[in-house]
Amino acid sequence: MAKVRVVILAAGKGTRMKSELPKALAPLFGKPLLSHLLESVDQAAIDPKPVVVVGYGRDVVMKELGAKYEYAAQEEQLGTGHAVLAAKDACGDAENVMVLYVDHPLITPGTIKKLAEKHFQTG
Repeated sequence: MAKVRVVILAAGKGTRMKSELPKALAPLFGKPLLSHLLESVDQAAIDPKPVVVVGYGRDVVMKELGAKYEYAAQEEQLGTGHAVLAAKDACGDAENVMVLYVDHPLITPGTIKKLAEKHFQTG
């Protein structure tokens, strides 16, 4: 399969969750939301070092995840398109970019693989 750059949008505060914890670290079944999604991306094996767009609480999020991932900072939370733009440099000259949302933690590795395969079949 051709190279796919994975970008995970994880910069939000999660104000509707009524917590000071960044949305990416909100617990679900004993693990942060972001950990569930990153495990699926890792198991799908389409990008060895996904880009995680961080913003609110970025130091805490980056400390939780460590150096296994690449980070892009969204200094101001100005929406989804702006978050993707924050990852532009980290994507380099990648021709194929898959954008995933931190608050979709139940996406399976199989779904991620199928999405990439379908993209390459249909362009």
